[in-house]
Amino acid sequence: MPNNLSENNILGSDIFFTLDSEEIILANSKNTKENRLVFAVMLKFFQVEGRYPTPSDVIQQTMINSLAMQLDCCDMNLDNYDWHNRSSKRFRQEINYFI
Repeated sequence: MPNNLSENNILGSDIFFTLDSEEIILANSKNTKENRLVFAVMLKFFQVEGRYPTPSDVIQQTMINSLAMQLDCCDMNLDNYDWHNRSSKRFRQEINYFI
């Protein structure tokens, strides 16, 4: 089944990756720039897909770049990120509460 956030989908538009002011505040409450970016990626992925990213998902670099710019942090490659680590579990709880 194709992923909505794939490179070939219309959802590649920056409008789906724009953080509102509350989302920026929440993401910026994370203690490192990496955590801020990962949190924002998880939030936007959940808003579009209705689920959280897994290791088999390919996160679009366009999305990462857009979110990194909004959060004033460096973009990074999340291909090898552990989506099941302790921070990610906590972020899922926070996103569920936020949404």
